[in-house]
Amino acid sequence: MTISIQSVCIFCGASSSFEPAYSLAAAELEELIGSKGISLIYGGGSTGLMGVVADGVLKSEGEVTGVIPDYLQDRDLGHQKLTRLEVVSSMHDVRFSRRHCRSSRRC
Repeated sequence: MTISIQSVCIFCGASSSFEPAYSLAAAELEELIGSKGISLIYGGGSTGLMGVVADGVLKSEGEVTGVIPDYLQDRDLGHQKLTRLEVVSSMHDVRFSRRHCRSSRRC
């Protein structure tokens, strides 16, 4: 039996301070996601590993959906070039209302 993955839900950091090895792993992941035509669902940020993965998938013309709390979006931390950006009222809602993730593989 073959499983077809249509989307991947990723939870990763927005901090710009991370080990270079994590950036390399994120680059490998974004390349894999983009080359397979898999959609990305993530935290909606433009910085840190979140931004690295989102930018890479977008660069390969992949579909990227971000889910970000309004208080972070209000501070202009949301990625501006996403396919779709869902602004929710709290971090709790980010974690529990990622309705897109229900049919996704999680990383």
